[in-house]
Amino acid sequence: MKLHVQVFHKQSTAEVKKEVPVKAKPKISAPQEPSKQRDAVDDHAKLAEKKIALYKAVKKKWPKSATDFTKGDKIKKSALTKIFPPETTVPVMKTVGDQPLSKCLEATYVVEEIIIHRSGWKTVRLRGKRTLVSWREGALGAKYHISIPIVCPL
Repeated sequence: MKLHVQVFHKQSTAEVKKEVPVKAKPKISAPQEPSKQRDAVDDHAKLAEKKIALYKAVKKKWPKSATDFTKGDKIKKSALTKIFPPETTVPVMKTVGDQPLSKCLEATYVVEEIIIHRSGWKTVRLRGKRTLVSWREGALGAKYHISIPIVCPL
């Protein structure tokens, strides 16, 4: 039996079917222009100039006094847009980059929590149906500061 397995058996030509290879049609593509390498330093310089100009515009309009929210208050979008300037861009969690605050806000929010820290600063959290908005505010030296709000989708 061992010898039988080792012997090569020819198959008849009727049983063997020859597969004809199918020729693929060559793809015709339009000539491509050579890709331009972007100068990372130039892009970074433009981005930095844009950010500095935006910061200077927003800095003049930024609030300089404390918000008077208490836990359970209902806050409308118009009240938040009065506090923060319209040019404000905020980081939105689970997305890339910053977006304008006015586009991220819902119609109404409820003050969910106000945390007062030992340093005197406080954290304000507002909850809407789809998003959570939070920021910190407090005295730094003789001036009062409010940080940029953060928007987090629920």
